[in-house]
Amino acid sequence: MHRLAVPTLKVSHRLFAGFALVVFLLASAVSITLWEVNSVGNISERIKTLRMPTANASSSLTTDVEASLASLRGWMLTGNEKFKIERAAVWRDIDKVQAQMDALSKSWTNPKNIEAWSDLKMVLAEFRTAQAKVEAIANSPDEQPANKILLVEAAPHAAVMAKAITKMIDLELASPVSAGNRVQLLGIMADVRGTLGLGLANIRAYLLTGEKTFVEKFDTLWAKNERRFADLQNATNMMSAAQNKAFKAFSEARAEFVGLPAKMFAIRGSEKWNMANYTLVAEAAPRAGKILATLLGSKQKDGTYAGGMKDNQLKLLNNDADLVAEKISVLSLTLWIILGVGLVVGAAIAFFTSRSIATPLVSMTDAMRSLADGNLDVEIPAQDKKDEIGEMSGAVQVFKENAIRNKELEADQAEQKLRAEEEKRQMMMKLADDFDADVGGIVDTVSSASAELSATAQTMAGISDETSNRANAVAAASE
Repeated sequence: MHRLAVPTLKVSHRLFAGFALVVFLLASAVSITLWEVNSVGNISERIKTLRMPTANASSSLTTDVEASLASLRGWMLTGNEKFKIERAAVWRDIDKVQAQMDALSKSWTNPKNIEAWSDLKMVLAEFRTAQAKVEAIANSPDEQPANKILLVEAAPHAAVMAKAITKMIDLELASPVSAGNRVQLLGIMADVRGTLGLGLANIRAYLLTGEKTFVEKFDTLWAKNERRFADLQNATNMMSAAQNKAFKAFSEARAEFVGLPAKMFAIRGSEKWNMANYTLVAEAAPRAGKILATLLGSKQKDGTYAGGMKDNQLKLLNNDADLVAEKISVLSLTLWIILGVGLVVGAAIAFFTSRSIATPLVSMTDAMRSLADGNLDVEIPAQDKKDEIGEMSGAVQVFKENAIRNKELEADQAEQKLRAEEEKRQMMMKLADDFDADVGGIVDTVSSASAELSATAQTMAGISDETSNRANAVAAASE
């Protein structure tokens, strides 16, 4: 099997690689954490500064639109000036909300919302104009055109007619002749005045209530008025000059009046009988509906609204909130994974460090201890390694070989010493033997030839010198 590439590295390189791997994992964990935290922070900031303010502004705008309509209706119904003040305050708030939405819309990410807001601002301006128009018309003479015709045109003409016919009746009553045809003429005048008065009453009743029965009653009364007026025209020859003058004024006013009831009835029976209400319904309310539809969406079957800008912003808000939760979950999972990988890598680093560094070092220590104890037969481990441990093993091997060589030298020296001592001993023995032999020969010669002592004195002197020299040589050899 092929060995892993890691053991062929230097120890320092392996330690550096392990440290670098741990640092890389730590840096990765910190970098991922910072990245995700920054992303979460950006989304949270967007929720805080964009989504929530936009949703709140949409809600405020919806509330303000409805509040402005409520104040407008209060003014229309009661004529109380406080409702006009309230409506003005509401529109000031709408202006603030609109400015806020303009600022927020610059950061919106949905182009449809930006386009919808641009359209909504135009509708808001139209809505404001329509409300101002309604407010100006409400509680004014122009609010009810039929009543205005009655007050401005019909009533003055009716007053002229009533005055003229009353004068004619008064003149007739003051006339000295009041019998026969004169009584009949007085009755015609009374019928004309009575039907005119009752007709006006029915006109007012219809304009007030809108009940068709009052129109029917007026038509019946006015038909009788038409007949009696024709009778009165035929009786002008019976009138005095003053009565004819009054009748002329009556006829002229009647001619102006006669077309007005139908006109008033037509207006009262139409949608425009109350111009404030009509303008509210025809102009203000539809624009309010557009605004609310843009903000709230279409009305559902259950009466709620859905699909508007407000819902869209709430949806974006929820999406951002979900995204934050998702990122936090991913970050948590990532950190757990990095922790698991870190533990595995740490364990692997510890294992390989122990296997490739610690174990050989322990073996090396044991070998060195054995060498220290004099066991030169111990095998030096890790000699095949190419790292610092291999270098150490080589150095220990050299130490071992030097120790063996020293031991061999010591053995050789001891052997040489023994050999030298043996040679010295042999030499001493030889010298002693030679000395003994020489001295014995001399003693024998002295004993056997004492007679020849004097003769051989010179010879003894020479032998003595020779003996002395040999003794010196033995002494030198013994040293």
